[in-house]
Amino acid sequence: WVDGVSLWETSEPLLYERVGQMLAQIHDVQFAAFYADFWVIGKQPVSWAERFRAALAKEIHAAQSRLNAAVIEQLLRLKIPETNPCLPCLVHNDFAPGNIIVRDGAIAAIIDWDNAVIDAPHLDFVKMKYWTERNIQGELSHNSALFTAFVNGYGPRGRKIVSSSLFTLYE
Repeated sequence: WVDGVSLWETSEPLLYERVGQMLAQIHDVQFAAFYADFWVIGKQPVSWAERFRAALAKEIHAAQSRLNAAVIEQLLRLKIPETNPCLPCLVHNDFAPGNIIVRDGAIAAIIDWDNAVIDAPHLDFVKMKYWTERNIQGELSHNSALFTAFVNGYGPRGRKIVSSSLFTLYE
């Protein structure tokens, strides 16, 4: 147990910048290949495209009852590049302010690692972009100033990530 509050309960750009720095360190844990899960590391590598297609199929299946047939068809026709220019790395895969604990004005912990995967770093940027804060109605929303602080904290690689076509694909 870690005492504190979620990052959603603060709107301090410096904390978002620090979180970007922490994510860059997490992404520094790199692997020689992509894998379907942690149980097969070093045994059964998969191509990035194979990994992406499997993850996309899982997401489409989970959302199928809320999507119309035309949207599903468009998603199934997405052009997926066969290669990814990024090295595979440790990806939290639920990196959002609700999973970042703040205590005494500092980041105390990053929690909820049960969805972690070996993937491209771009994946961790998506939730942070769209779930940057809770708006006045309590709904998850984008805050461009806080997201920019996060990206700047990640460093030059972060700016390249969010301006890439691969980021758009993960979105």
